[in-house]
Amino acid sequence: MVEFGEEPLFSASDDWNSRPDQESPDDSTPSCWDGARPLFQAQPALADPSCNTLEFLPTIIFGACLHNAAALGWDAEQLATCSPHGISPFYRPTTPETNPQTLLASLIINLPGQTPPHLRPTLTQVVVPHHPSLDLIPLPHLRDRAIMLSAALPTVFNLWELKLDIYVKGGLVMLKTTRSNDHRKRTCQPWDKSSWIAERWFLRKWTMLVDEELLSLGRTEGKITDAVE
Repeated sequence: MVEFGEEPLFSASDDWNSRPDQESPDDSTPSCWDGARPLFQAQPALADPSCNTLEFLPTIIFGACLHNAAALGWDAEQLATCSPHGISPFYRPTTPETNPQTLLASLIINLPGQTPPHLRPTLTQVVVPHHPSLDLIPLPHLRDRAIMLSAALPTVFNLWELKLDIYVKGGLVMLKTTRSNDHRKRTCQPWDKSSWIAERWFLRKWTMLVDEELLSLGRTEGKITDAVE
C-alpha cells in the first residue's frame, strides 16, 4: 500500500501516453489550470438608460423647456446662453398712449401657428419685464403672480430661488406617463398644464403663488389642501 509522502502518486517519468487507462488531453483546448484565460468570464450587467428610458429629473425638466421654447418659436441656442439678467422676448416697453390689449393681440398674432394655449403670453408678460425662463412654464396664473410679485416686492419675493426650486429641485414635475389609478385627463405633453404636478413642499413654501390652478396640480396622495395649511 502506497502512502502519501513515501512515493509520489505519479512519477516524473510517467506521461499520459504511457498510461492506457487515461485519455490524452487535447492540447488545443484551453485550460484554466495552466494559467490560460478561462473560457467564460462573468460580465457585469449594466443598465442601459436609453433602453430602460431612465431619465434624471433635471433632464426631464430641461427637455420640457426645450420643447416649449420650440413651440413658441424661440431659438434654443439663444435660450441656452441667456444670462440671469436676460429679458423675455415677450416684453414690450409701453407709453401712456399704448393700448395694452392691442399690444397683446399683435404679439399673439405673430406667434407660430398652433401655439399651445397654456404657453400663450398674458398681458402681464407683455408689460412687465421678467426672465424668459418663466415663459416656459405652462401655468399662466403662476407666471402672472411670479412676475408681478417679483416686480412689486423684489426684496421679499426671491425670483431666483423660485426658478431654483422649479428647474433644479423639481418643485414642479412634468409627467411622461400616467398611472392606471390616475383618472385625470393628462396628455403628458410639456406644453399642457395637466401634464405637470406640484410637489407638496413646493405648495407649502410658495403660498403666495398658490391658487386653484396650482392646487389642482397637487399630488393625489393625501389631501392636497393640507399642503397649504
